[in-house]
Amino acid sequence: MKEIRKNKSEVIRIQLKEYKEHKLIDIRVWYEDENGEYKPTKKGISFNRNLSINIANAITEVLND
Repeated sequence: MKEIRKNKSEVIRIQLKEYKEHKLIDIRVWYEDENGEYKPTKKGISFNRNLSINIANAITEVLND
């Protein structure tokens, strides 16, 4: 798992998950609750890990435009 600080109370977590025997990349915003525990929000995306190279390349292209 990788974690990127978004702001004071939120982080973006990038992690490998499994759903119905499919391995997925999950990129999701997590927030810190009043007890200091992080919980997932609905803000995020999960996709087949085979798409990860294409997505990473597309992000790089957008950044270079």
